[in-house]
Amino acid sequence: MNKALIAALCSTTIMLAACGDNEDSEEQNDQANGEESTEANTEEQAEDMTAEEILTEAVAFYDDLDSLHVEREGSLNQEIDTPEQDEDMNDANVDMMTSDKQWQFQQEDGFYQRTEIGMNMVVNEEGEEEVEDEMPTSYSFTDSEDSACMITYEEGDNEAIRYENPLSEESLSFDMHRQEYEAILEDAELNLVGEETINGYDTYHIEADQDGEITEYWFDKDTFFEIKRTLDSSSESPDGEFSNEGGGIDTVVDYEVNPDFDASLFQVPEDIEVVDGEVDDTIG
Repeated sequence: MNKALIAALCSTTIMLAACGDNEDSEEQNDQANGEESTEANTEEQAEDMTAEEILTEAVAFYDDLDSLHVEREGSLNQEIDTPEQDEDMNDANVDMMTSDKQWQFQQEDGFYQRTEIGMNMVVNEEGEEEVEDEMPTSYSFTDSEDSACMITYEEGDNEAIRYENPLSEESLSFDMHRQEYEAILEDAELNLVGEETINGYDTYHIEADQDGEITEYWFDKDTFFEIKRTLDSSSESPDGEFSNEGGGIDTVVDYEVNPDFDASLFQVPEDIEVVDGEVDDTIG
């Protein structure tokens, strides 16, 4: 597969935090993820809670939170458009399956987070044979010696890159999750769809319509933690040469509220050398 296309895929698809789909594709992804999903029939089964009340409780989930551990699985389909004048590159369809583990801790000296991401891609590039590629697991975490810095490396690397976190100290907290839901409450038209069981969690299913763009959310009925959401992955590369359209689903497999802090999560293995760099050095 063309290396430039791989670079385009990385720059436009790995940012899954910015990743809707229709009901048919959602059902296919649910089956692929092995989810047990049972749809309830009416809003009356949701114990008379409104979508606004459910989302308000999702905001409150983060009020007294000190730490969180989450394991997720995701699926994503994208149509990649490449420059017409570039004869060496072709349009492509990409199916991605992701798995990630995340730890977040609010400590006195800062906000510590660790993310491990595994990814498998199936690429159908126009005029080429189908290619399946299992990407090496990537590791990214707060530097235990300086919470303003991050360290990133991939499985098999001999070096890890240490760089200053581009996010401001004010944005590094559980407030970033709370503020997202508060914005939805303020700007979106909300609809309670019903109840479903997702990976063993009984959930409320709601839809948020923002200017015609619909995102679906499923919240744990016990804690109001988000268990699942639809993703919009439509984007454009920084240079404007590549664009993609698509969507997918992000689903929680397991989570733990307020786990104990584990300092070893924020340390580099002894056989890996840490070198100073910039955030751009971690891309591509």
